[in-house]
Amino acid sequence: MVVSVACLVACLWGLSPACSAQEPKRAEPPKTLALLVGINRYQMRDGEETMRRLAGCKNDVDRVRAMLEQRFGFRPADIEQLVDEQATHANIVRTFHRHLIQKAGPDTLVVFWFSGHGSRVPDATGTDRSPRDEGDPTWNETLVAYDSRAVDPDGGFDLIDDELHALLRAVPARDVVVVTDCCHSGGVLRGDDDDLPPGVRFGELGSKPLDEERVAAFWPKELGPPVQPDRGLDDLAHVVHIAACESLYEAGETRHGGKDYGTMSWHLIRTLEEIDPGASWQQVVDAVRGRVACDARTDIAGQRVQCIGDSRRGVFGGIGRPVPPGFAVTHVGRGRFEIGAGVIHDVGEDSTFELVGYDGDVLGSARVTRAYMTRCKARWQGPQEPPSVAMRALLKEPGEAPHVLRISLAENVPKALFADCPWAEAVADGADYRVVETDGAFELQTAEGDFVRPLPNDRRRAQRELLAEHYWRSLWYAVRVPGKYPVSIAVEEVGPPDGYEIARAEIAWQGGRGGGREPVAVGVPAFVSQRQEEAEYAEAMRQGRPVRLSGATLKIIATNESRFDVHLAIVTVNEARDVHVASGNDGRNNVVRPGESYEKTVRIGCDPGWLVRHPDRPMLERVVVIATRRYADFRPFESSAPQYGGHRGDGDGLPPFLREVVGGGRTRGDEEAEWGIAFVDLPLVTPDKLRARKAR
Repeated sequence: MVVSVACLVACLWGLSPACSAQEPKRAEPPKTLALLVGINRYQMRDGEETMRRLAGCKNDVDRVRAMLEQRFGFRPADIEQLVDEQATHANIVRTFHRHLIQKAGPDTLVVFWFSGHGSRVPDATGTDRSPRDEGDPTWNETLVAYDSRAVDPDGGFDLIDDELHALLRAVPARDVVVVTDCCHSGGVLRGDDDDLPPGVRFGELGSKPLDEERVAAFWPKELGPPVQPDRGLDDLAHVVHIAACESLYEAGETRHGGKDYGTMSWHLIRTLEEIDPGASWQQVVDAVRGRVACDARTDIAGQRVQCIGDSRRGVFGGIGRPVPPGFAVTHVGRGRFEIGAGVIHDVGEDSTFELVGYDGDVLGSARVTRAYMTRCKARWQGPQEPPSVAMRALLKEPGEAPHVLRISLAENVPKALFADCPWAEAVADGADYRVVETDGAFELQTAEGDFVRPLPNDRRRAQRELLAEHYWRSLWYAVRVPGKYPVSIAVEEVGPPDGYEIARAEIAWQGGRGGGREPVAVGVPAFVSQRQEEAEYAEAMRQGRPVRLSGATLKIIATNESRFDVHLAIVTVNEARDVHVASGNDGRNNVVRPGESYEKTVRIGCDPGWLVRHPDRPMLERVVVIATRRYADFRPFESSAPQYGGHRGDGDGLPPFLREVVGGGRTRGDEEAEWGIAFVDLPLVTPDKLRARKAR
């Protein structure tokens, strides 16, 4: 008995090896943990859907899981996934508590990802700091769980930002990443609209605050009450939050490879697949923000991705595997791929790519079935199914890139307009454009039906308009071709003449750094002062009267970051098809030495025709800096009557598609990389819309 007591005492003090060996060892916290929530379908109530059905949320979390495992080394057992009916309010809270809070340690990398509807409900405490319209009460931003609106259609059972705040505060890890791809995302940490497209992740605004009694049935008691006075982000220093949009705005969906995805999720995952392992979250968000702004397939225009928290922190702790060379590859199923290379990279139909894994092993090959401007579709070549791993694509056989506009014709459009046209062809399917008759006149439209430019019923003049579009398109998309010479671009406001104003806090931007790295576009809301009301614009357009707009005066600072003297050309090009060569059209005044900068003042303004046709969508003005070792003439791009061809050498130093346009011919030597590029996108909005944005 004495021995037993001694042993017990020794065991209690940790002195007995025999007793200590019998104690269960506490498992080491895992290195990584993730909880991924994706909700396409919401629980029905009284036989009716409580929320508009979404299409891309499950696809989002499937891609996130593959990316975390293949690029960042997450173990499959460390990733929990809740989809549709699994993602109830109670199950999200319980799984978060069990999987992320109880398992994590200080050095665990924790990820929480939500794709679904977002909304707002009244804030019971009256302390929420999220922005709101003047005179409005305080609101809580919410994540709409699968059963939220079936339990309470007025929003009283949404998962509110206070709950998420409390859950995150309890995570013991030092590095927590939260991604919310839903409407009102920007306020999640701190509606029913029939005019919204079906892919918008917006839930009907709630009229009730959180029903705390319902939540108390499953809320972990050690976390304290789920609703507390708002303390801001002071206790969330360990959290970096990537939000699809600002607190008062909506998030959309996009379509790629025949599938739907969240617009932010699609571009965020692709960026994370390509970014350098040592990159910061700010670099990632800058890239994603520009790609979202340029996505013509999204349901929402003007969606602005946010980064809340310490944006200087390295992406997932810097654990990503190095990105091998090549183009991005997305496996869309059944041996089909979408590859981030197209006509402007000299990729044509029947081109062949070698597919390489992130470990450098050759996995197989794919042959291009359809080439577009900046991407292509390809099919796996081989008897076995392709492996489901992250890949890069290396161009093996270029094929024949079709340097032409592909256009479908309405029945009453004469095919003679395209006879012997070297830069455009009429096609039955796979068209990028279409020609239709409107009010007795022809017009060129995008494949989606947006007006591009009028098309005269005269073969010669019609083909000249098509050539102008050919020039515009080549310049607009050329910014996505990697270049050899690193250059950077900065944009500064010179002054607001005629009442013009630019949101000063958002205009500073640096891009294009790093040899061959794709530059990043950042959306900047601008204020274009109007001399007339919008109704007068419309009337002036109908009567064919010119309308004068004042504009902004900007200073463009282009810096040569290469080791060579280069010619720097500054070109502005916008969605209304206006092109202006601001610098570099005389071959003498734009040679810049290594490390030096060249400055040029330019003036931009919103096209009145665009305001009439797109009253709710900003017009993108793209400022492009192009570096070449030899002088390249860009004047044909701004000509209202462009000429095709020219003496050989005009296009030396340009990418293949651009060189073909200016008549330099096509080659396949190293000189194709003899150039560099940087660009910035400026979405221009009307004064009333900017005032409304600022008020919010």
